[in-house]
Amino acid sequence: MRLSTYVYLAGLCLSDFTTCLFLIPDYILYAYPINIPDYDLPRTYRYTQIIIITGAISTTARVLSVWLCVAFTIDRWIMICRPFDGPHYCTMKTARRVTFIIYIIGLFYALPLMFEYEAHEENVLNELFLKKQNKKFYRYKLSKLGKNSIFRWIYVLINAIAVYLIPLTIIIILNRKLLLSIRLLERRSAEYNAPLPTKQGIIKNFLFILNSIDFIQSFN
Repeated sequence: MRLSTYVYLAGLCLSDFTTCLFLIPDYILYAYPINIPDYDLPRTYRYTQIIIITGAISTTARVLSVWLCVAFTIDRWIMICRPFDGPHYCTMKTARRVTFIIYIIGLFYALPLMFEYEAHEENVLNELFLKKQNKKFYRYKLSKLGKNSIFRWIYVLINAIAVYLIPLTIIIILNRKLLLSIRLLERRSAEYNAPLPTKQGIIKNFLFILNSIDFIQSFN
């Protein structure tokens, strides 16, 4: 049975995999033994640039996961609480379009983040330890864009409202309505001694998956 839910779950899988994958370059530096000095790590200019770009992509992928959870929740709410509208809106085609739009918006979210930081040469360490080795040591720091107060405020507001407040509110409200609808259905089935439909078990599984995903996303 082809359900729109599968599209959102596939999108979530891709975004979460992207988040983990693009965190690897930064975590590689922390995998070195603690007795190795910081200036002996491969903090070259190119590697620092890679960390900046992959960090922006990883951050964006986490945001995509949040909004895919929202889309997934809305899809299930329409299907369960508005069953007559479900066949029109909860389709594979609609789910693909919504997922595609979310990913496109994610591109615009990621672009400024790639220029938020820049590679900075540590002159003191270079002169003290690396001058004889003909080697340079780099870290990333806020760029001119990243230090811009307008950019910082816009970034904070977008994250506070569009990444945390609105998605969390939608997920809480619609999940509550979903659970109340299922409890009402169970109560009515018990009153009439009628067995629950077979699809009810599927719906419960979807809700369990949704709640699990939402719980995991709260730690990102």
